[in-house]
Amino acid sequence: MMPHTQAYIHTAWRETSPGWLLALAAMLGFRHPANGPLAICDLACGTGYSAALTAACVPSATVDGFDADAGHIETAERLARSAALGNIRFDTADIRRLADDPPRTYDIIVVHGVLSWVQPDVREAIFRFAGSALKDGGIAYLHYACQPGASTLAVLNGAMRAAAPGGTPMERLQKVRPLLARMRRGAGLFVAHPQAGTSWDSLANQPDAYVAHELAGDTFEPLSSGDVITAMAAQGCAFAGSATPIENVDRMSLPQDCLAALEGVGQTPLREVLKDIARDQALRRDIYVKNGRPLTPQAHMDALAGLRFRRMAHVAGGAVTVQTRVGPVEGAAAIFGPLLDAFASGDRGFDELARLPPFSGRPGLLNQSLVLLMEGGLVRPVWPGADTAGARAFNHAVSDYADAPALADAELMGPRPL
Repeated sequence: MMPHTQAYIHTAWRETSPGWLLALAAMLGFRHPANGPLAICDLACGTGYSAALTAACVPSATVDGFDADAGHIETAERLARSAALGNIRFDTADIRRLADDPPRTYDIIVVHGVLSWVQPDVREAIFRFAGSALKDGGIAYLHYACQPGASTLAVLNGAMRAAAPGGTPMERLQKVRPLLARMRRGAGLFVAHPQAGTSWDSLANQPDAYVAHELAGDTFEPLSSGDVITAMAAQGCAFAGSATPIENVDRMSLPQDCLAALEGVGQTPLREVLKDIARDQALRRDIYVKNGRPLTPQAHMDALAGLRFRRMAHVAGGAVTVQTRVGPVEGAAAIFGPLLDAFASGDRGFDELARLPPFSGRPGLLNQSLVLLMEGGLVRPVWPGADTAGARAFNHAVSDYADAPALADAELMGPRPL
């Protein structure tokens, strides 16, 4: 029997955009892929919205989008034609076959919303594809549901499957949703695990198609980050950090009582699992680098100096508060006021910002301050001199989409929130 799947909604995430990933790789101290036009792969691309947006934003890039669902690919191809995108190719493909014979090598491979929703053999093929299809120094982005935070959601998936073993994901959701709504206040699961209730409440506000895809399919497996990191290491792909910027700074993203426990833990898989436990992490957005070799201190500074940033929102008074999974993180006005004020007249390079008094001789402090601003959506990396014609054509093509999640912005090399 074929697995029951649910058509995916249009999506576009800042964390999957080339500009975001390239900037974070530099901030994390890893070298970029080779200079020249980028080759990008969106694996399990769904309806192709994000892949097409990327192709529109970076017309010099070559973008491939693959998905096992022929209906998804037909939708993606219509979008590419309507936006007159000549630098993208969509294809129906089984990743298990694709992993054995990649069509080309890539600078960036994006795998969003896949690993926890497929069978183990498909997951293993994704790891193999990353190992064989990434260029040396190339970046892989892996998004997945993780333990322990998503473990209770696996219980809800079990209820969905039990409700209609032979049904579609949407049929399962429609049977279980009203039952869970009635049990929401008193069920022991939600009493003993308040985060399960919060997660369910959040999902309940999402479109039905999204909830059915996430929770009502035949497969939903929250993974151990340690297992994923180990599997990618076996393919020559080193864990670099998180595409969620603040998770790369322990003192901003972990409960303070847990910091001392992590001192001296040098094994990356163990350290990341412990961090997931500390945060009760439910989703991860990992960045891996093929044959990743951290930059020397001077090369790291050179990479940072090449980055430029744009202020996306004004903050009165200069003090910054960013909400995270472990609570609010506050940034002092004495540091963030001068930093945000520096953007008043336009974009600024890292090297320019490093000359501000709070950061003189303290590039690490500037790096972490920009991380906090990126996390809060207050600052984004930008790429000057971008060709904006493709982004304009894409935005015109999706102007009638009732569910368009974002518009294309060539200078951001990715989505601009609506």
